[in-house]
Amino acid sequence: MNVDDEGDRPAPVVLAVVVFAGQSLLWLISIFEMQHLETPGRLGLLAMSLIGFYSVLRLWLGGRWGRITLTVLAVPALVFGYGAVDGLADGFTLSPGGVGAIAQAVLAIAGLVLAYLPASNAYLRSRSS
Repeated sequence: MNVDDEGDRPAPVVLAVVVFAGQSLLWLISIFEMQHLETPGRLGLLAMSLIGFYSVLRLWLGGRWGRITLTVLAVPALVFGYGAVDGLADGFTLSPGGVGAIAQAVLAIAGLVLAYLPASNAYLRSRSS
């Protein structure tokens, strides 16, 4: 398989890139959506978003480090998504930030599954060798 051609990029990698780019975009939107965040929180979301977009580019180009970084960035999304769902189970209402947290968690799970499918592993292995 000649992976230098654009057509040889497997569908799971393309979908993982789209999903993780959507997650990074949600972090960027959250900066403006959550008015109660102080400056350090906004800077943290901005950093996660920028690192996410850079890692998406690295994954698109076939870099394993892009996938590893996106895996690490998925952890906060999963934690906040779990917190939002747990709050719903306790009878709390869902705020727009909670909806965003659940959406980011769903995107993180989908992106992780797609990024670690056998076709994705083979593509990244062939690009790094």
